[in-house]
Amino acid sequence: MERRRLFFNINWWYYYKTCHKWTNISVNKDFDEFTIDERGGKRGDSFWDCYPDSELEAKQFVYQECSKTEAAFTVETLARFVDQRFDELNNLKKIDQQLVRSVESCRLDLRRFGVKFTANSSRSYFLGHEREDVVKHRQEFVKYFIEREQHFYTITNDAVPQGRIPTTAQTILLYHDESTYKCGEITAKRWIMPDNAPFYNKGRGRSIMCSDLLVMHPSGPFFSLTEKEYSEALKTYPNLNDDCDINYEKNSASTAIALGGDNYFNNQSILNQFKRLFQLLPFKKEYKSHNFLYLVENSRTHTAAEIHLNDFRMRPGTRCPVDKIEYIDENNKKKLS
Repeated sequence: MERRRLFFNINWWYYYKTCHKWTNISVNKDFDEFTIDERGGKRGDSFWDCYPDSELEAKQFVYQECSKTEAAFTVETLARFVDQRFDELNNLKKIDQQLVRSVESCRLDLRRFGVKFTANSSRSYFLGHEREDVVKHRQEFVKYFIEREQHFYTITNDAVPQGRIPTTAQTILLYHDESTYKCGEITAKRWIMPDNAPFYNKGRGRSIMCSDLLVMHPSGPFFSLTEKEYSEALKTYPNLNDDCDINYEKNSASTAIALGGDNYFNNQSILNQFKRLFQLLPFKKEYKSHNFLYLVENSRTHTAAEIHLNDFRMRPGTRCPVDKIEYIDENNKKKLS
């Protein structure tokens, strides 16, 4: 104990002596003498100080690579990108494998850029959105609507959006959408008053799947008829009130089913829903003299295959009960995958 106290006192004595020395030099002597040994501060320009534009390019490159679906980006990828850009800027030809900025330095750069190396899980995922054919189809899809914007009911981009009526060949856009809702669904966080906290809901309850028809029209957002319009439709199509396996919303083609077991909207269910829609549409007085365009969620899981959808796992590389699947492509030809 005494030895430790003695060692501690000696350290503080040297500390005070050093502080007194440099304070005396700073106050009473030449400032150049104070800074001559270059204690602290910036010793020289860093790599990014010399190439600030390259740093911006590196940040953009990291952002793009980390935004891709595949997890192929590594620290070495960034190091090689920086090295390549350095050679291009200085018109140099690579003669060895040495990098202008090391992998270790690039790892520190990634942390400084705000990138974290963490578990690749518990996030939204999708597959196939970057395939060449998918990108081409998406571009054609967007182009179609941009070129025909004047035909649809739209809204302005103002702070308070206003509806815009189409100027030519008025067209109503109908969109078929399916959503699943869970009873007792809970969020990760919520506001809680300590003295009045509610009971915690441990279960998520049963699920219900809704199949709706949204319309881009001032009468929207969902398609439905008035009581008078529906009565007129019944005179022409009495079967609209027939009992069936699917319960439709009143005066509408929207429907819902409780999920559980083998319940799911299959091909026949969707076809019956659209048949009902086509029977109801002519009786909507606000839609007179309009054209219609339907956007259908073309899910290939709406199938009458012998194998049920629930037999397959959601993630690739997991459970799959079959080796190959036979399906019909967009050209109505059978294919084996």
